[in-house]
Amino acid sequence: MTTDTPSPFRSVSAPPAPTFEAYHCVEFHPPSLGACYQFRLWHLDRFGPCLMVGAGSRVLGHLRVGDTLAMKYYPSERSRPHVVIPTRIGRINPPVEGRFRGHVLVGLSAPGDPLQEPVPAARVRPGRAAALGAGAI
Repeated sequence: MTTDTPSPFRSVSAPPAPTFEAYHCVEFHPPSLGACYQFRLWHLDRFGPCLMVGAGSRVLGHLRVGDTLAMKYYPSERSRPHVVIPTRIGRINPPVEGRFRGHVLVGLSAPGDPLQEPVPAARVRPGRAAALGAGAI
């Protein structure tokens, strides 16, 4: 027997997560360095979203797997505003050969994680992204 009474349970679907494909470059400020770094964002099938960092770059000594940094993402469409997303360093691969010889692949975790929702740029201070999940801002 079917009834037309509404179910006490409702279907809740999460909003679509932002994707890295909408962005072409990323900028961040490692807390232990006095400079801001900007890199092209690569979308490699084998590695996922990543940055190509020169093997001799000073910034490599300040990045660790598991670190979370406030990264400013610039969209491919210039008419759209940039967005700051706390992003986790997922992996740092050794220098590669071939097309990207002499570079290290720095893999980024995908946004959309509940702890990695976009944060308005005015609320993020450089070097404080690790505290975002703890509500320290």
